[in-house]
Amino acid sequence: MVCVLYKVSVAFLEVTLKTVNFNKLRQCCSLCLVAVSFLFLAGCTNGNQELEDKTVITVEKDGSVKTKLVESFAESYYSQDELIQMVNDELADYNSKHGEGSIVMESYELSDGLMHIDFSFATVSAYNDYMDDDIFVGTVSEAYSAGFDFNRLLSKASASENTIGKNDLMGMGDKKIVVLDGDAIVKTPTKIKYYSQGMLKGDAKTVSAVGDGIYFVVY
Repeated sequence: MVCVLYKVSVAFLEVTLKTVNFNKLRQCCSLCLVAVSFLFLAGCTNGNQELEDKTVITVEKDGSVKTKLVESFAESYYSQDELIQMVNDELADYNSKHGEGSIVMESYELSDGLMHIDFSFATVSAYNDYMDDDIFVGTVSEAYSAGFDFNRLLSKASASENTIGKNDLMGMGDKKIVVLDGDAIVKTPTKIKYYSQGMLKGDAKTVSAVGDGIYFVVY
């Protein structure tokens, strides 16, 4: 998976070559950094980073999703204005096909070498269309029907030393669940009940993945 600023960097280069191919935004991998290190400094996240430097995915009660992307940015290769214009063009193209307001860039800020971009997605489907790392939001039963592997241990939010497994999870059919494919902070609209091992608990509605993977968050 490649990060937002890497893909924009590639698109910027391709514009110069009159061949645009910019489709999605998201996090980077080390191979991409090696391949295009002459273009920009990529921002990969890991479990040792401060939480404020990680991408945040907020699931709302109405089914919409908000995302704060955080990536390293080397402005010496291209300007912030050029980056934002390319993002705006991409969103305009998407919204013309899927409906006005499907994806909105709410704000952006370049601070201390980090680019922060806030997006709102009208639906989970819009999020998954645009981002590289998919999420699933629905009931536990729907997640099982969608084919997610329930053979895993989840920690109990109210007592992290307690865990549940597949059988317990299967009995929570009508509970809401977020399935994250990637490395990010997840915020839910109500209190989290269980979350995958390999995540760090924040407040009552927040957990953070410590590396790329498939994570369950039941709320």
